[in-house]
Amino acid sequence: MKKLSSTELFNIFSQQDHEVFADNGMVQELDNDFITFGTIIVGMRNYDILDHMYRYRYQEQYEGVKDTLKLKYFDSLIRYASRIDNLRSDTVQDLNDEFGKQEIIGMLNQLLQFYEQQEHYDNCAIIFKLLQKFI
Repeated sequence: MKKLSSTELFNIFSQQDHEVFADNGMVQELDNDFITFGTIIVGMRNYDILDHMYRYRYQEQYEGVKDTLKLKYFDSLIRYASRIDNLRSDTVQDLNDEFGKQEIIGMLNQLLQFYEQQEHYDNCAIIFKLLQKFI
């Protein structure tokens, strides 16, 4: 069986929404908080799917790389979150309508708890600031 590599495991989802917009000449969309936040939500969904898939298929082998992989993947999502300076109330409402308030709060809480355990408090502050907009 091929050895799992935490550096290659999530390459299937490596092209983010921002890259797709840039590649298609839609540069004005890159500063859109709705798109940026949506990228985080979709990224969390993708992580959950792949985590379950690899946990089932590779079991013990996956256990050896899952923590490193989760940190690396969540760090890429935090880079998107740090781009959001101040979500406007109309954008918050649009996000709630599109993704659902409970999913958004759950996803942000999952990120917050992870970074609290890691003691990465700068990332906690970024997430908490976003979470406050949805509570």
